Formats: sequence, C-alpha cells, structure tokens
Amino acid sequence: MCLKASLSFFGRLGRYTLESCVSPVVSHVWTAKSYDGRRVIIKFRKEVENDCLLERERENLLRFRSPYIRALVDVPAEEYNGPPFLVLKHMDVSLPDMWKRRQEPPFKEMITSLLRALNVIHTRNYVHTDIEPRNILLSKVGMPNMEVKLADFENVFEAPNNFPIQPLAVRSPEVWLSLPWGPSADIWNLGLLFVRIRFQALLLDLKCPDIDEFRRKIMYLTKMKRLFGLNNPWPDAFLQSDCANDLKLVDSLVAQTKTPSMASFLAARNGTEVEIDFATQMLQIDPAKRWTAELLSHRWVTG
Repeated sequence: MCLKASLSFFGRLGRYTLESCVSPVVSHVWTAKSYDGRRVIIKFRKEVENDCLLERERENLLRFRSPYIRALVDVPAEEYNGPPFLVLKHMDVSLPDMWKRRQEPPFKEMITSLLRALNVIHTRNYVHTDIEPRNILLSKVGMPNMEVKLADFENVFEAPNNFPIQPLAVRSPEVWLSLPWGPSADIWNLGLLFVRIRFQALLLDLKCPDIDEFRRKIMYLTKMKRLFGLNNPWPDAFLQSDCANDLKLVDSLVAQTKTPSMASFLAARNGTEVEIDFATQMLQIDPAKRWTAELLSHRWVTG
C-alpha cells in the first residue's frame, strides 16, 4: 500500500489521518491527527520485514508502562484488514534533531530519565538492546515539565540470550564474544552515550568498515581492554569461553597500543572525579561488575 497524506486508518479508539512522513529515510513512520485533534505518530511495518517486529513492539509497550517510555496510544480496530500499524505518543524532537539545531538538552535530566526507563525494563529481566540517540525523544525542552522518553521497543528481548545485538560501535564485550548477555549490556550502551554527549568523544569508533568480522572483533576488544580494563584481568567467564585464544591475542596487542585509559582521557577533558566514576561504573568490561539500578543512587545523579 502506498502511504500518503490524508489517508485515514482506524484504531480501536478512533480514526487517524496521516499528515507527513517523519523523514525520507524513515518512510514507515508518519505524523497523524487523531480523531480528537491530537498529534500522534503512526508506525507501519517496514517493507523488508515481517509482522513479528511490529507485534513484538506492541507486546513490549503493553508490558512496560512508564512516564519514561514512549507510550502506545492505540492499535488497529478489530475489523481492520490493512497494513499493520501502531499509534504512538507524539514527541517534539529526537536527540539527533536537537544536535542538528545545535541545541543540547538538560544533560542530567536526560540521563536520569533513561536510567529510570531502563530500570523498568531491567526489573523484568528484559534488555532494550538499542540505546542510541535516535531512540531518545524529548518534548517541552526548557520547561519545568520537560519529558524524556525511550523509544523503539521492537528489539527488546528477555535475558539471558547470546545472539548478536547492538550497533557495532557500541557493542558490549560479552556480545562480541558471543557470551550470554543481560540488562548490563544496555548499561554499556548508556555509558558510551554519556561519554559521547558530555565529552564529545566516540570512544570505540574505529572507522574500519572494510575488515573481516574477526579482525574487527579483535580491534574492538583491544581498544576496550586498553580503555577500560588495562589493570584488570579478563572475567573468568570470558577466559572459559570458546574465545579464550582470542583474548590471548588481544592481550598481546594491548601493549602495542597507545590509547590512554578512559579515566586519564576524561580527566584530560576536564572530567570531574564524580563524572569519571559514574562512567567507570557503566563501562566495566565484566558485565557482573557494571552498575545497573544502583546508578540512580550514584553521586552524579543525586548530587
């Protein structure tokens, strides 16, 4: 079906009329007017996917209800037989939208809101798997009632699992090693996002697209070890995995790299002791040592 402005779709609560496509590169997501005049977002199935992703997102949004998670507003009417869709709460901007406008959101409020959203998900032992800027939505920025919400729940899975997740540049070490992952994998993503925004640094952006998967993995793990774990041994679970020999290769390469530790890197960028400790607790190579819900009581959040 060809989507275009003025087309109407019927949900269980009423009719929604399409207004405009959110972006030329996101042709399956549209703004729309609801039956009562509110602006909403309608997300359709992508042409290259089956219905399971949209259905999974619906199930997850019904499972996780929070002021810090973008809400599901409506679903198709029971007699509807057109393309599947979800009606979602409209938000003013995404984080990349703000960056394009050379604006920065209130940083601590945004990170704290994301931690609260993740706490809701992690308490049920699920993992978001895709904590990145485009999935961070904001409304009423600069106002006392500013809203920050986490979006895109089509790839939220119950833990533990061990299939590949996360964009390569923010993939956690346990995922690189095909080991079981859980909620702390999201915290790794959040830690890298924290450093990216506060210090304008992409810690693991290697910019080497033309290498094979094995070499890419070794390069990422080498930089991870140098940045985050230079003075700490690999976790026992890593050493007992099928990738133990890969870690020996990484250890042999670490001594040849000149990447500074994360702590010294952030200190050189005027990071405070509290900021560096907050980042360190999120970016532990050992997933068992990464803080999760405890981060909400960290001095950086409460101070």
